[in-house]
Amino acid sequence: MQNDTDYKNKLRFFAFYSYLAKNEASLNQTDLMEWTRVIYNLTENTIVDGTDIFYRTIQSISSLSDIKQPILNILTSETKITGFSGDQVLEEKIKAHLILKSGDWRDKVLEAEGNTFLNGQIGCLLNFSGILEYYRQHNNCDWDDSGSSKFFEKFSHYFEAIKSVMSYRYPEELDKKLSAEAIDFLWERAVLTKGIYFTNKTQNRRNLLSSDNPRNNIERDYSWKRLLRIESDKDVSKRLREPKQDFVKQLIDDSHFEFNTLQAFKSSLQNICDIALESEELEDWRRYLIRYPDLYSYCEQGFIQIDNQMVFLLWQSQRNHYHSELYTVVLDLQLKDELEKLVPFSNLEYQYVKSTQEQASLKIKDWNYASSDYYFEILKASENFIVRFINGSSNDYPQKVTDVIENNGFQREYNQDDETAHYETTSLTSVDDVISQLIQTCSSLRSIENE
Repeated sequence: MQNDTDYKNKLRFFAFYSYLAKNEASLNQTDLMEWTRVIYNLTENTIVDGTDIFYRTIQSISSLSDIKQPILNILTSETKITGFSGDQVLEEKIKAHLILKSGDWRDKVLEAEGNTFLNGQIGCLLNFSGILEYYRQHNNCDWDDSGSSKFFEKFSHYFEAIKSVMSYRYPEELDKKLSAEAIDFLWERAVLTKGIYFTNKTQNRRNLLSSDNPRNNIERDYSWKRLLRIESDKDVSKRLREPKQDFVKQLIDDSHFEFNTLQAFKSSLQNICDIALESEELEDWRRYLIRYPDLYSYCEQGFIQIDNQMVFLLWQSQRNHYHSELYTVVLDLQLKDELEKLVPFSNLEYQYVKSTQEQASLKIKDWNYASSDYYFEILKASENFIVRFINGSSNDYPQKVTDVIENNGFQREYNQDDETAHYETTSLTSVDDVISQLIQTCSSLRSIENE
């Protein structure tokens, strides 16, 4: 019979029976429950994706089960635990100190661990409440009674917030791939008001944590749960996730933030986004991601690429698949509400591309005049926009058209490939500038038809 049990369950099976075999004479049900709970957390939150790490983990479990002490005592001692994620080992050590402090702490820690989203990984609560910092400074949780009350209240508050947030972000009644979109990516957009929280795939490719698509290990490697892990590295400069976690904490701490009901949650996040959009300090690309939820929808697996002040919205994980460019997509979104101002043109068409050699662009089309088909083509360069006026037929440009286009700041350029001509301006540096230029030029072109 085929053995299709995954690594995690194999490890848990081994741990359970190894503990029973080695502690049969002095078996204590409470200690066994703690052992299985800790092993579950360690295996659930350690990536075991090959035989090497599997056997190292087996050896670690065997060594731990040889120690004739309860697992909580082992965790609060100086015993070095290997074979598992160092981040999760650190968390288990801190939780062991808390559980041994009091029944209230034990109940609260276990309640938090049992949350569907957190599922044994509650490092963000330890971080947000200040417990993680205290532990790093003192190597224990031996604060006085007043400190215990303060830490307990903060831990409980952040647990309630995260529990509610993630129930809205990952609603059980919806397909997971639709959950973020169902609330207009409000959580992602609101966290972005506090800082750039994205996780890195490569130096310039980031993930918005906006998709739960299983491809490319999205759920495992590019998820809110992954971002909310604490880090075992003692060198502050090497910690990558915890500084970004602070943006989540800042959002929860925002005086406008509410989480008691879904409607209050959504309204508060939209309010926080609206307030942030009034700031002049936001970079344009970040402002647009906060303003337009549609931009997140373009990134089916959550990936974007930021390169030389250009932002590419990747349909998959890299640019050899279809992708678009953020600023020209914003132009498309804004101009859809301004179509009447673009007459004599009547149609917008976005040109998606699927290689690094091609450039995504927006076309404004369908002006048939003097037996020719004219259109604008807009592309984004690193420092500016390139706006071209093109005759789609083989006819030359009538003098009336040439006069209007040149009077509006376009210059005649020749295509090297076929020596045909088009008109172009490269002086525009913002979306608003491009829209103003287009509306002004279209107004002038309308005058030709009215003559």
